[in-house]
Amino acid sequence: MGISGNDLVGAGVSFRIREAEPADLKEIYSIEKRSFSDPWTPSQILFEIVYRYSKGFVIEIEGRVVAFIFAMIVSDEAHIGDFAVDPDFRRRGLGEKLLRYFLDFAKERGVKRVVLEVRKSNLPARGLYEKCGFREVGVRKRYYKNGEDAIVMERVLENEG
Repeated sequence: MGISGNDLVGAGVSFRIREAEPADLKEIYSIEKRSFSDPWTPSQILFEIVYRYSKGFVIEIEGRVVAFIFAMIVSDEAHIGDFAVDPDFRRRGLGEKLLRYFLDFAKERGVKRVVLEVRKSNLPARGLYEKCGFREVGVRKRYYKNGEDAIVMERVLENEG
């Protein structure tokens, strides 16, 4: 399963969304390290790629992985655990395309609720989630290693057309 597209935010860039594979680990980890102050380890990422309840997708441009998303799907609920766009490819609509792709995928599989945590200070990510229909539903105090709070966000899918 995968999709291809053109005209990435008017830039005429061809891209492909496909399932993450173990061969993607090096590129995903590189994005992870450059995106987060407390990155997941390669073994944590590999677990997400191969674990039966986890689903991962990447965006590929000219054979290069430039974005990824991982979520656990159990029964009718999904939890997005890791999601990033390569810093060199941000602000081009890739994150929104990948997130909407995942939400469509989840809905097709009977997921009714998608949740995630995001740093309170990560206003660009929070804005993207809100644009994609997520709403704030709680706070996890001192959730991150540096003591920063996480905002819990959710998107309900069950009542959508």
